Amino acid sequence: MPGRIRAISESQDLRALAHPLRLKLLGALRLDGPATASHLARRFGASSGLTSYHLRALAERGFVEDDPDHAGRGRERWWRAADDAHQWVAPVGSADEPEQAGRVEATRALNREVARIYGQWLEAWALAEPDLDDAWRRVVTSFDRWLQLSPERLGALVAEIEAVLDRYEAEAESRTDGATERIGVVFAANRSEGVLP
Repeated sequence: MPGRIRAISESQDLRALAHPLRLKLLGALRLDGPATASHLARRFGASSGLTSYHLRALAERGFVEDDPDHAGRGRERWWRAADDAHQWVAPVGSADEPEQAGRVEATRALNREVARIYGQWLEAWALAEPDLDDAWRRVVTSFDRWLQLSPERLGALVAEIEAVLDRYEAEAESRTDGATERIGVVFAANRSEGVLP
């Protein structure tokens, strides 16, 4: 079954995520499972006080939560991601203009941080690709395609891609042969006008 995906649009939620360390903390909890502030501090070269502060800020907005599997085991607080993924889009229309403006700016800030992280991933993947064994080197890929689409057709394309990813995710959860590895899929679809040189 596909993971828990939370749609966010509140400016406070968007702002809470638009912080580089918070995105790293949340990503680590999603990819590697529950951890303490101390574990995460060592991983990211920060103080445990700082990671603890940011974990509590994420918890206030419901992005992370206490891990029940570690409850009552010592004094350290174990955290886990509350969801498997988040989706957000720039807000459309609002009767409250200041709130709308706040959401737009918070969306812009979150988009910028996520794009920076995606850029780092893509660079690391590109540098590592030549060192992969042949079985993986034949199938890992990145590409870009430029299509002429209306907003409605783009929406249909995105829905189809999400359905395919959901199907593969559900199939992966049922595999027990141990022949799989975690695969990152980064997808972006946007207008090229005014963005590309």
